[in-house]
Amino acid sequence: RKQAKGQLARTTHDQYGEVLHTYTIKNALEDGSVLGFQVEHENTVEPTSLENKIYRKLKEVETYAEYSSEQINRMIDQMEPVKKESYLDPAVFEADEHIQKVIHKMFRPDNAYTKFDFRNGRPTKSAILTTSSIDMAKKYYRAIKEMTKEPDWLTKEFPNQLIREGRTMEDPDFPRIAITYSLEENSRDSSAQQEEMQKIIEEYNQYYDTAWSLADIERYNGDINNRLARKRAEFKQFGKQIDLAIVVDRLLTGFDAPTIQTLFVDRNLEYAGLIQAFSRTNRTYPDKTKGLIVTFRKPATMEKNVEDATKLYSKAKEESGLIYPSYQESKKRFKQAYGKLKEVSSMESIDEHTPLEIRIEYVKAFQELNRAYESLVTYDDYNDDMVKSPTLNNQIQLLE
Repeated sequence: RKQAKGQLARTTHDQYGEVLHTYTIKNALEDGSVLGFQVEHENTVEPTSLENKIYRKLKEVETYAEYSSEQINRMIDQMEPVKKESYLDPAVFEADEHIQKVIHKMFRPDNAYTKFDFRNGRPTKSAILTTSSIDMAKKYYRAIKEMTKEPDWLTKEFPNQLIREGRTMEDPDFPRIAITYSLEENSRDSSAQQEEMQKIIEEYNQYYDTAWSLADIERYNGDINNRLARKRAEFKQFGKQIDLAIVVDRLLTGFDAPTIQTLFVDRNLEYAGLIQAFSRTNRTYPDKTKGLIVTFRKPATMEKNVEDATKLYSKAKEESGLIYPSYQESKKRFKQAYGKLKEVSSMESIDEHTPLEIRIEYVKAFQELNRAYESLVTYDDYNDDMVKSPTLNNQIQLLE
């Protein structure tokens, strides 16, 4: 919208009149042009810790000076989750404790196996981690490098969370990571920060046998684009790709790489910025069924932001189908499908002599169970449940 000058049109509507046709994300989803999003909201802040912080804050407010402890705690219990999260200090998300929780969630073996789509022991898809600042991006880079520096880092970091039987992760250089940001973002760095970035680029050069520097950061960025997208033949070779790109804003708009399957989000996103960023993951690609999104800050706030953005940009008042059901909803669907299959198969032994209508019903029930399983298996919570639930393990054995 521009300020009016004389008789000039003020808006697109003023200039062109009524919209003739709109093509929304919902339309693209229905056409099969893009995939839907599976969104997981992780919380690195213990609920009790947050509630204690709110309690102390409220005790300092003059309005509540005469309130009893019970009254204040009752107020906290009645607060909406988004309101509770508004009391969080941004510094909480810049602390090493938060970073460690995030990277250990990302690279827990079974989680990484799914998010990077390991096949035959190797990652076949890429991911992006978007952070709130270049400084945070560098912190993540160093933390991941430190965590993965030993050849046996997976067993050392996750001694009690080893990968499940039947799965393998045999890539000794996983994860290959890089930081990328624009020339404009780089120009705002101090000389000390630029020196640190030059060291990061030198590590990149050493691994990929390149010769980039801060002086040609745009060419360095272009090289990262190619290795992340894996479109050109030379970058399809195993070992030439990048598994994880750490960014602030760069690559979150307009970058088309169908091999990107997962977006890790450690920052606030909303409306256009949220949809643009999420859309880096939903390009169609063989053996890719959905874009995977994992957020790590203020889960209730981000859940609301996702709901608001998808309703706005799909032009849908109700559920558009753009966002996959939550893990709990997917788990409920799986249980129902499993129950239906057991009900059908318990009628009689299913074989070639079984009446045709029974066999058809059995096939439909099995297909629904398989679809429900595929919706379930990409969630990190599924990996937790497989460790804790013998019942789920037994049900899954029917499919694996």
